[in-house]
Amino acid sequence: MSRLSKHAIFTSPIYELTNIERKVLLEAYNKGFFNYPRNAKLDDLSREFGLSKATINIHLRNALRKIINAYINNASHE
Repeated sequence: MSRLSKHAIFTSPIYELTNIERKVLLEAYNKGFFNYPRNAKLDDLSREFGLSKATINIHLRNALRKIINAYINNASHE
């Protein structure tokens, strides 16, 4: 699986991701956070960013909520 470019994805204004949301989401994806079983945990991301696990979780959930919202809104216009 190839790593996602940090500059080529989720930069569209429709996602409205903050820089930290985008960075945390891409790093989580690239490190295997969304794999089953997980290759990375909140602890790993927390250490890498120097943020608490709760803060990393909030950034991930906000990013996913925004992406899902954009997807659902786009799908409803088709």
